[in-house]
Amino acid sequence: MFEVLAVIVPIVVGAFFTWLKVKAGKDYSRAIEALEVGVNTAWESYGRDRKKELEGSFLEEDREKLRDIAKSKARQLSGSLGLDFDKIIPPEFQDLAVKKIVREVKKNT
Repeated sequence: MFEVLAVIVPIVVGAFFTWLKVKAGKDYSRAIEALEVGVNTAWESYGRDRKKELEGSFLEEDREKLRDIAKSKARQLSGSLGLDFDKIIPPEFQDLAVKKIVREVKKNT
């Protein structure tokens, strides 16, 4: 009996941790997708017109407002999917994630 348990318990525990990693990866991907939608929403609702007004680069206040719009939209979308955006991507890393998305968008345009 002990031999059977010695084989089965590690398999069950390993399967459980594999399932957790897969679930966490999916949640992270969905949170990043929500943030990408947030960045797009920020650009469409505020950024495009503001950039025309400034005739050039954004001011730091504008960048902060754009990041806030993007994060707010991402929280809203994540919540509708049953995800806690701030738990998946901690607030201290969210601005970095936004900057990374913006950099990718700029590179691809």
